[in-house]
Amino acid sequence: MKIVHRTSGFFVFLHMFKPTVLVVLLLLFFKGYTQQISLPADLRQHTLTHYNASLFNAAFSLDRNNPQSVSLWTRWQWQTIDADPTTLFLNYTRTLNDNSAAAVGFFQQNTGVYFNTGGALNYAYQLEFNRLIKVSFGANAFLFKQEIADTRFSVNPIPGIPQSIPTDDFVLQFAPGVNIQVENFSLSLASENLFDYNFTDKITNTAKSDKIFMGMASYDFPIISSDDTAFLRPSLYLRTIPGQDNQVGLNAQLNTKKFWVQSGYNNFYGISIGGGGTFFNRFSLGALVEFGNSSSLNSKDPSFEFLASYYLGKKPDRRPLVASGVLELDQQVGLQNEDANNERIKEELEKAEKLANEEETIENENSESESSEELSQPSREDVKEARKEAKRLAAEEKAIRIKQRKDSIDLIKKEREALALQQKQEQELAKKAADEAKLKAEEEAKIAKLEEEAAKIKAEEEQKLAEAQEEEKRLAAEKLAEDERIAEENRITEENRLTEANRIAEEEKQKELQRQEEIEKARLKGIADKQEELRKLDSINDARKAAALAAERRVIEEKRRDSIEQKKKADALAEAQRIEEQQRQEAIQKAKEEKALALKEAEQRIQDSISAAQSAQLAEAELRLKELRKLDSISRAERLRAQEKTEEPITPIVVEEVETAEPVIEKAEPEVITLEKGEKYEQVDTEDGLEPGFYLIANVFRTKKYFDIFMTDLTNKGLQPKSFYRSVNKYNYAYLERYNTMREARRARDSNFYGKYDGNMWIFGVVVE
Repeated sequence: MKIVHRTSGFFVFLHMFKPTVLVVLLLLFFKGYTQQISLPADLRQHTLTHYNASLFNAAFSLDRNNPQSVSLWTRWQWQTIDADPTTLFLNYTRTLNDNSAAAVGFFQQNTGVYFNTGGALNYAYQLEFNRLIKVSFGANAFLFKQEIADTRFSVNPIPGIPQSIPTDDFVLQFAPGVNIQVENFSLSLASENLFDYNFTDKITNTAKSDKIFMGMASYDFPIISSDDTAFLRPSLYLRTIPGQDNQVGLNAQLNTKKFWVQSGYNNFYGISIGGGGTFFNRFSLGALVEFGNSSSLNSKDPSFEFLASYYLGKKPDRRPLVASGVLELDQQVGLQNEDANNERIKEELEKAEKLANEEETIENENSESESSEELSQPSREDVKEARKEAKRLAAEEKAIRIKQRKDSIDLIKKEREALALQQKQEQELAKKAADEAKLKAEEEAKIAKLEEEAAKIKAEEEQKLAEAQEEEKRLAAEKLAEDERIAEENRITEENRLTEANRIAEEEKQKELQRQEEIEKARLKGIADKQEELRKLDSINDARKAAALAAERRVIEEKRRDSIEQKKKADALAEAQRIEEQQRQEAIQKAKEEKALALKEAEQRIQDSISAAQSAQLAEAELRLKELRKLDSISRAERLRAQEKTEEPITPIVVEEVETAEPVIEKAEPEVITLEKGEKYEQVDTEDGLEPGFYLIANVFRTKKYFDIFMTDLTNKGLQPKSFYRSVNKYNYAYLERYNTMREARRARDSNFYGKYDGNMWIFGVVVE
């Protein structure tokens, strides 16, 4: 009795505190666990306020699971086309007695990294110190198989490089919880993985610093006098997630016999709203949707939850979900009946006392009348006997009445004593309540003083935080200015380098043009000399027609020798032109390689400048790159025109037929592909009529529905996606563009398709057999 009395006094002391003060104590309790953080996955059960709430805290199976029911809860996190993180929990809860409950369930959870499948056991027990103070303890035990969640795009193994091997682990995990209920106020603490063990690796599954802790405070407000099950329950919770910021959230639930509505906010997952209804007092169905509102989640799709529950017990035995401090209907009727009984007992005591007095008066009168009659009658034997018999009967009757009256008086005295004792106890309770009210007022004054001091400390901390933020902004502005200055210097340096490279290329171009003009002049002069000599020979032939046959033969012989000599000169000139052309091509190739290297370095520097500079610098750098490519294409066109000019025309006069060797056409060697570190690349021979080249793949689908959705999404983003179907593996390939060289495909991939697509991309090569 002493232990119970002291424990009750402790919780009465807690009852004197305001709920806001207990919330502050809750936040201070978890402050120590926020220092060491690394990330395991949480169960994402922060919206479970109605059914299956034992997944949030094991002690909630006593009053929030509606025992003797089967409930299903599922959550689809951030809907995407393929493999979105999901959670499913199927649970059966049963009441063992008035103070304990147990549950068994099945769950699946996809965290995006791991896929967990297994079973769950729950047990909860409640200690009731009095009508207002209750403490509940509970524990969940999870035994599940853990495996890698996503292995769809595994890279082909490369010899000499170690590969990660997915394993299936069996894990046992305990999640204890406690709930303290003081009248309408509730304070609960729990952990998702306080104790765990990996049977596969034979070690603990998580480190001490990777434990997840949760705390929640709530208060129930009765809202409808005619419905004792209707209440409004606002809740505040805090969850420590290793490796991430702490999660702070609010929930508000409005519950009645027929329906419930809930809304909430979580600083990581966002805003949620949901509700549901109960049909035929057995079947409950509900849904919830959650929207991410932070900068990292506002691009994600909403999350959805569905809840279904079926009550298996008898309808009269169904436990109503009433507010924590509200008496049930039968308790209220019992108190009213107790007051009515007290009034009835008081009235009966008054009636019995009045009746006893009346009987005593009548008996005295009868005794006097009998005595006077006995004295007045004559003395006869028969009369004497009759009188003796009458007296004996009257004495027996009187003894019976006296005994009955005495018993009635004793009963009335006992009832009066009990009533007096009850009144005394009520007076003591009233005095005790007055003392408690006085003590509560004193405690509230102390709490107000503590709140004032806490507000002052908070104001000082906010001022220090504002100063630190101003200093951080100033440092960030200085760093941004320095980065912009460095980017501007790099841009100017790069422009000077490109200008110098263009100047050198222009000088080489001018020299090459001058060399081509000199070669053209020499060629035209040789042709003119040949024509002049031929004209002279024609005039000599006209003047010497009458000469002798020997002179004509001599002239013919001289012409033959001259033609042979001219052919030798022409061959020598062609050889010299070939050597000059080869040297010119080598110089052009060298200039092209130097310019390509300069362009590559310029593109790399421009990309580095783009990542550090503002959007205006990005546009300027892209415009400059386009101008360089345009100049490069103009220079290429001018070189082609220059080559066309240097081609020798066919000589109209055929001196002698000379055998010429057929030109040898060298076959282009296929491009040698050297994979970079971590690069994903797949190469096949020509199949399904695919054009040879290098395809920039955006995604691969087996399901046609998901493929059509993805292609529509790319089109809505302003892209022009293409696709092909491989009959080998029956997959649809969505690609952004086809390139002739691996270099072009890599440049498009590394630049995020030139800033147009930020998704994952890889290269698919098709070569000729």
